[in-house]
Amino acid sequence: MSHWDSEVAKSQTNYPGHYPSLKFDPEYLWFNPSSIVAQLSSEFGSNISALCAFYRFYYWRTWQRQPLRALEKVERQFSIYYFPKCPAYTPMKIWPLTDVYERAITSLDSEHYRKIAQSLPAFADFLQRTKSLAQNAPTTKQPRLLREALSDLAASYLPLAFLMLILSAIIFWRQSCWQHLRWLAVLVLFDCAYNAASCLEVAIVNSLEVYRYITVQMYATLLTQLLALWLILEFALDITSRWRRTARDGLPLS
Repeated sequence: MSHWDSEVAKSQTNYPGHYPSLKFDPEYLWFNPSSIVAQLSSEFGSNISALCAFYRFYYWRTWQRQPLRALEKVERQFSIYYFPKCPAYTPMKIWPLTDVYERAITSLDSEHYRKIAQSLPAFADFLQRTKSLAQNAPTTKQPRLLREALSDLAASYLPLAFLMLILSAIIFWRQSCWQHLRWLAVLVLFDCAYNAASCLEVAIVNSLEVYRYITVQMYATLLTQLLALWLILEFALDITSRWRRTARDGLPLS
């Protein structure tokens, strides 16, 4: 077993429930002081460009040697955002913050940041308050009404996206009938494509199970859903209006 395989096995042992889609914990590899990333940083020293060159080489070597497994990983990560529920919304009754502050300390407690803290009292105070919160962070509670709303939004994203794509195809196919809805369809498609591109980028280089990479898309996701709902309502109202005119005038529906 290689040293890398050994580190992956250690991450599985220490954090068996983290990142089930990857089957290992990248946070352990990146932040744990005894992990391979810390060892590589120590070996390369202050030569950041050489360390980045090593990571790039290893990354492209993975795609060259095992392209199918890399594509399977991207597909598996990409599906996290769309199926079965969109994780941009997190309906949790209790939201623990201790782990978040602990990871922040791990990121900030490096030699580089410690040097900054010595000459910048505001940063030193920020670091001290972060360490205090990591020990006794307050627990955040979501009201039941908010949790239900978030659950509905998470479950409805994929159906709304499918319906929006179908309606957009109809609108562009019958442009003479739906000319006035083209601008709204273009706007919804742009937002949907933005979310997909953001997910694809993270799926390629990391994991969508990392909350900070996907929760930042909440506002864009909510905007897409609201615009999709607007498009659906406008389409339904237009169809209803056409049916009423047809029934009143006895004309065929065009």
